[in-house]
Amino acid sequence: MAPPLDPRVYTFPAIYASHGLAPTIDGVFLPKCPEAILAELAANQSAGSPSPAPAPELLIGTVANEGMYWLFYALGLKNVEFRLENGTVPLPDAATLKAANFNIYDLLTGKFMSEQNLDNIIHDIVRSSMADAYEIKDTDSEVANSSAFMHRMDAISGDIEFTCGTQKFAQRIAQLPNTAVYAYNFVHKTRENGFPDWTGAMHGYQIDYIFGMPFSEQFKRDFYKYTEAEAGLSATVMAYWANFARTG
Repeated sequence: MAPPLDPRVYTFPAIYASHGLAPTIDGVFLPKCPEAILAELAANQSAGSPSPAPAPELLIGTVANEGMYWLFYALGLKNVEFRLENGTVPLPDAATLKAANFNIYDLLTGKFMSEQNLDNIIHDIVRSSMADAYEIKDTDSEVANSSAFMHRMDAISGDIEFTCGTQKFAQRIAQLPNTAVYAYNFVHKTRENGFPDWTGAMHGYQIDYIFGMPFSEQFKRDFYKYTEAEAGLSATVMAYWANFARTG
């Protein structure tokens, strides 16, 4: 799938990280930011206030490459196609990425910084800190290693969209008295799922294993097959989830 042709998409702020249908804090159904609610609940219970509900148990996790799938559609580098009409997903070579003529810091601003931060006085600090945290250098505008570049973009987008929020929520729940939090990171890429190895374990592809798709003849007939080892992995994952549902 080719990126949009409108040149404005290369300069619009937060084209990747914005959400048009985000939850609304309305003061009724959602009275406050969920993080604030959990922090207050933990503080109240630590102070000896009675718990309003049974202590929760939580099973929560992420995958190794949370952001990769969405980059195919939303990274939007000029004249760079990540999904072709025949369904293949090629890794752009260094020459193609160089021809896109992007500036890495503008890319961080345009794709991964929220709109409210663009006019903030700390904008440059945030952008530089992001580049430092993910080991992005000025010379990366000329991308010597395509795979490394895509994995850095994946790490940034995955952390923004999924990983950081998931871990923060798990930590908040773990701060409540008498709670149990079970966290996982799913790293296996299904060998025959149609994506090349460099894409890794992408968002949502652990669901196959939770619901036992390696044991579904219809799924394997309609979509893709699994190895014997992947069937064993699915059996293990299903046991974890079933035991949690039964005893958690």
